[in-house]
Amino acid sequence: MSWANQNYPEESIQLKAAFANSVAYLVTGLNGGYGGPSLREHLVSWTVETAGKASPGSWTFEKATAFSAPLCFSPTAKFLGRLAEIQEVEACFDDDPEDLLALRESRQGRSPLPSPEIQEIINSWLSGDYKKAIALTNLYSRRSGLRFCKGINRDGSPCGKVLAPQAKGDYCLRHRHQARKRLSMPPTS
Repeated sequence: MSWANQNYPEESIQLKAAFANSVAYLVTGLNGGYGGPSLREHLVSWTVETAGKASPGSWTFEKATAFSAPLCFSPTAKFLGRLAEIQEVEACFDDDPEDLLALRESRQGRSPLPSPEIQEIINSWLSGDYKKAIALTNLYSRRSGLRFCKGINRDGSPCGKVLAPQAKGDYCLRHRHQARKRLSMPPTS
């Protein structure tokens, strides 16, 4: 945090915290510290994953600082599309107010109504036709390139949460225990 305060004194506390958490994550491999995870922290971790960089926990402070600073302190417009994508699929906290304002303004032209494909999935869930909802979700997943959790809620409805690109497996954190159950189930004929 002191490096951020010294080199970016005019930036918001949220961006400085995202930077400090990101550097700590890259150097130690551990998350946490100054709140979050924020949009900018997710931006750093997504960029590490997609760029094929060294694994978190193996970076030097200098390399982590050089990598994280542009992602955390550049103007929102530089990463607006990626930040919007992150906001759609990740739980984010302690975000920079300017990031949130830019994202809100960029979405003003978007329709608040779901597409007809999504509406059909929603209608299937609401009517209790879960097999149809799952089939439509899988079809939409293949067409859109998005991955959805395959977990089943306690009421029998499908989870349907969008998984982050770097997520491993087919289940969100809440339903990951179901992956083990599915592997141990006897085959059905």
